[in-house]
Amino acid sequence: MWHLSSAGENLSVPGHLKPAYVLDEPRSKGRGDLAPLIRLGANETGVRGRKGIHNRATLSATVGQPLTIEAWIEHPDPQIWTGWSHHAGPGEVEFDTQEAMITTDSGHASVNATFSEPGEYTIRLQTIDSVAAFEFYCCHSNAYYNISVSN
Repeated sequence: MWHLSSAGENLSVPGHLKPAYVLDEPRSKGRGDLAPLIRLGANETGVRGRKGIHNRATLSATVGQPLTIEAWIEHPDPQIWTGWSHHAGPGEVEFDTQEAMITTDSGHASVNATFSEPGEYTIRLQTIDSVAAFEFYCCHSNAYYNISVSN
């Protein structure tokens, strides 16, 4: 059970570890969906699901200079959706392409990210076989990139 107290009010929400309440579902047998497999290097081990994968080594960037961030994605569908977002960090992040459909025959996804100020950032890549599947909270994968930006 979750408890939250704010402004003199106490709220609680029940939670369970029963399968119906588990939200990290890399496959849906009923819908036939499968979360894409994300690898952070062409020959690295990948993961599927919302918990995602985190880069082992922090990437380095310079304020105002684009940084190329890459992933390799596998899925049986010929195309999948990818979206890049500023997950955490002090400044603004500009992406050259924030959303794209990529073909899975190459499996390569990349974006150029430009940071407005120095600091520690996290960029998230989210991918799913179809945007419509988001409606069912099923079968998408995340990757998180830690980036240290200097002047």
